[in-house]
Amino acid sequence: MGMSASQARLLSLQARQSNLEYQGQQINQERTILSQQATALYNSLLSMTVPTPPATTDFQTIQYSGKLGATEYTFDANSVKPDGDFYSVTMQEKKHGDSLQQNATIALVDKNSTGSFKGVELDPTTVSLSPDEEVPTGNYVPDTQGSQYMVPITLTDNGDGTYSFPSQGGTYYTKSGNKFSQNSSGIPVSGLTYYALTSSASGATGAVQVKAETTTVGGGSTTDANYITRSDMANIWVEENGQVRKAELSDFDTDPSQSNILKLKSGVKYIQQSDAANAKTYSVKGDIDGVTVGDKGVHRLTEEEKQTYGDAIANSGLQDAQGNPYDADDFYMYYDNKNNAVFVLISDVDDGNNNATTYSYVANGEYTKNTTYDDVQLTFDPTNGRITQIAIPTYAADGTVSSWTAISVSAETVTDDAAYEDAYNKYEYDTYLYDQKNKEINAMIEQGNQVLKTLGYTEHSKKHAIKVAEHAAEILKITGADAHQIELAQIAGYMHDIGNCINRQDHAHSGAILTYSILKELDMPISDRLTIVTAIGHHDEKTGTALDPVSAALILADKTDVRRNRVQNPVIANFDIHDRVNYAALSSSLEFKTEKKIIQMNLELDDSMCTVMDYFGIFLERMMMCRRAAEVLGWRFKLVANGSKLC
Repeated sequence: MGMSASQARLLSLQARQSNLEYQGQQINQERTILSQQATALYNSLLSMTVPTPPATTDFQTIQYSGKLGATEYTFDANSVKPDGDFYSVTMQEKKHGDSLQQNATIALVDKNSTGSFKGVELDPTTVSLSPDEEVPTGNYVPDTQGSQYMVPITLTDNGDGTYSFPSQGGTYYTKSGNKFSQNSSGIPVSGLTYYALTSSASGATGAVQVKAETTTVGGGSTTDANYITRSDMANIWVEENGQVRKAELSDFDTDPSQSNILKLKSGVKYIQQSDAANAKTYSVKGDIDGVTVGDKGVHRLTEEEKQTYGDAIANSGLQDAQGNPYDADDFYMYYDNKNNAVFVLISDVDDGNNNATTYSYVANGEYTKNTTYDDVQLTFDPTNGRITQIAIPTYAADGTVSSWTAISVSAETVTDDAAYEDAYNKYEYDTYLYDQKNKEINAMIEQGNQVLKTLGYTEHSKKHAIKVAEHAAEILKITGADAHQIELAQIAGYMHDIGNCINRQDHAHSGAILTYSILKELDMPISDRLTIVTAIGHHDEKTGTALDPVSAALILADKTDVRRNRVQNPVIANFDIHDRVNYAALSSSLEFKTEKKIIQMNLELDDSMCTVMDYFGIFLERMMMCRRAAEVLGWRFKLVANGSKLC
């Protein structure tokens, strides 16, 4: 028997119902997903904070400085720590002595090459000592061994423009740098200083001590001025099979009676570094094979070099990542083209980045050192609390303080410019990110401001939007609103004038519609959306009024943003009454009297530009709107201009 029409209709409806139920489940699932996305987007919007420029005061410290003898002391307030009845103070000491100076350039590290060196072979007859122990050169033979002196002589004036030596037949020398040469002509030349070799320098001004000895070289007797001092050894290299290395103590003969004097050995090829035309290029032989820094072969410090440069390394203040000071074993070194000692950290050479920081040796230079002193006594100025004197303890053998050394200090405010610049750069970057996130809103704000500028209205740029957002949040915070309302007020304050991009006329309503569309795309909850757009739609005094805390805060923040720099008309002669009223505002501020629950706007007006009554007449509607807004918050509004209460 066939199915009746009514039965077929019932089955069809039941099938459709089942399908609708399934579709409903799918929709509910999608709504759940959208709700989660909306929450995430909304939280992202609310977490966006307006970037705040750094304050200079946040990067300022009080720095103290004083001097004791040749040592200068500096420390800042942050380095002073209470220590029982005394204080612990970390001070930077500026001293004089050997140290290392960091070079401005980074040296290239090459682990597959050999360093180069230009020099000339040392002539034993022209070897010279350091300036206080110089070796005379030439063919003379000293009468005695050991110390001799070159003493300046006085020439005889012949009265005809010529000069003579004080006695004929004597041997006289001229000095060039730290080398002496015999005068072979026998005729003195005006303008040159001549010396005579003597065994004593008693009473002589400008005498120079020299060393010389007759030695046997190659089986024959010859004059051989082949002495250097230990300090001169740093400038001498030794050539072996076409390579050079730094001279060592074992490369010389020594005399126990004259420990500072070294004698060149026969058969050793000594090289002096030089850029002369006859200089040869040698490869540098070091104990670190195949490693060069700045095209110079590096080596570990010898014991002699450790004694010479150990203090300089210690005084450098260089430390590893754990704060441990480096010592001589942590460095390679080499000698540059001027024979100056240069140092480089081994860890810097081995870190694999193919470059390294180098440090030059500075003899008796200025260096700084950080030292922490405990059991320090401090004297304070009672008027400002600043330190006027610091007393450093001296300890007895049993560890107790035996005395204090007092140092007077002066104070000055110092700004860490580098840190401030870093913070400001971060602020600018945060501002960029903030602007990118608000690109559409910012474009509307700036376009609206351009429209109003063309029409002759005051400034309504991002600066005004930020001020309104910040002040709206401040008003709600002080009047006791919750955090959520404060966040909504910030959003409303920043977006309240975007309607100006369409038209100034009815801009509040246009802005509310635009805002609703933007916030809807962000899936903001409908209740929050409506709170914000209601506030924006009612912020204009001609068509709106305060309805809730968010709208009230927006109105108060917007209508009290009165400042001279909002006037965009550059010609004062062309000012209308609105320009004059805003330009007359020398200062404006909101004062919150919490006990009486009064929000008071304080104005300072330029009477020559606008009278108090002119201001009140122009902005009467706005001030009455502010009074209504304060009442919604449970407070009262007062306007005081130039000390006079207006409302």
